[in-house]
Amino acid sequence: MYYEDRQANSLLEVVGFSCALAVMGAVTGLLLMFLAVLQMGRGHGSYSLAKIAFPYSMLSTLLTDEISTFAIVIALIQFPAYGISWGISYHFRRPLQVLLVLVILHSVGVLLCQLALSNFPS
Repeated sequence: MYYEDRQANSLLEVVGFSCALAVMGAVTGLLLMFLAVLQMGRGHGSYSLAKIAFPYSMLSTLLTDEISTFAIVIALIQFPAYGISWGISYHFRRPLQVLLVLVILHSVGVLLCQLALSNFPS
């Protein structure tokens, strides 16, 4: 009985913690998106913050030659997904490993973005 109760509480803690990190990710993502749009200056500014903060969204422009609705949806999902992944990793006692994987994947995306996107000025 105690083990089942502890397991249920643990699951609730993981879900709550993951939701909190997802909300923090959403707020961070929205703030970064606002700043990136300001920096873009209606297409006449720099896309460097967008390439650094949202590399997967910007890489999707290789297919469309514009920042599409699909790219915006990816950007909106990205940081909450990071938060959920990191939150769940605490349940498995692997937060540092998951954080390292997230940092590596994001860094590879930024590198690919910088190398592949010459049509969006930095």
